[in-house]
Amino acid sequence: MKRVRALMRGGLIFILIALLMGLMVWAGVNKDKKQVISPLVGDIDKSGRVDGFDLGRFGVAHGTREGDPLWNPRLDLNNNGVLDGKDLEIIHKNFGNTAKK
Repeated sequence: MKRVRALMRGGLIFILIALLMGLMVWAGVNKDKKQVISPLVGDIDKSGRVDGFDLGRFGVAHGTREGDPLWNPRLDLNNNGVLDGKDLEIIHKNFGNTAKK
């Protein structure tokens, strides 16, 4: 039971950080970031790495589905029509990875 609580607490912290990063991106903190083509799954903003900005964008739209105002098809990494924990898991697995030049 303690492990389950610890995992839940960790997941909540991860989502809160994602929401905070999303607000920063939405507020324009990352306006001058160069856009590159990236083969990385989870590199939402095409910066060449899976980082907090990608997580933030996901955090803002988490829980949305096709047709919702905040829906972003680029965030639906498993193409199931819902931005959920499965998409977040993909970002988590690739978090910190960079594209090879």
